[in-house]
Amino acid sequence: MQQSFFEKNRGVIIASIIIVLWFTSLAFLLQLLVNWASPTTYLFVLIQTHLYTGLFITAHDAMHGVVSGNRKINKTIGVITAGLFAYNSYFRLLPRHHAHHHHVATDLDPDYHGGNFFASYLPHRGEHEPTNKHKSGTQAKNHVWAFLSCYFFGYHYEHHDKPYLPWWQLYKVKT
Repeated sequence: MQQSFFEKNRGVIIASIIIVLWFTSLAFLLQLLVNWASPTTYLFVLIQTHLYTGLFITAHDAMHGVVSGNRKINKTIGVITAGLFAYNSYFRLLPRHHAHHHHVATDLDPDYHGGNFFASYLPHRGEHEPTNKHKSGTQAKNHVWAFLSCYFFGYHYEHHDKPYLPWWQLYKVKT
């Protein structure tokens, strides 16, 4: 059976939506006066934070080659989204991220620093059963919260177990 245009290009379409929403939101928010007494301000901060996370998760998926089957498009989207997310270099992140997958929660893992609350400390913290080959935890099954909090990357064991799945597919393998 032949795939539809959307099915063939789903990753590029989703990445484009995130980028467009981020730019649109940013352009809109830069026009507003900040009123710290208004709950709307905090809602906008949450929305912008969520979209920034989407930029990083999209760059991450590009590092796994799952945004597009076309390597050039995949890399281009990775470069753009990594750059938009705090002006990161996709080419510096790429080897470090693969080192993270090969040396999870060890001294050779560039993303893991026991006791520093950043990068991948939270999903890899603590002791894990010897059968947990990914030394990764996973959040409780709640797909709405998993998406809102970090685009399903709280399902971190599942990501390490199936790194070829893009973020929008991780909920399907959550047990």
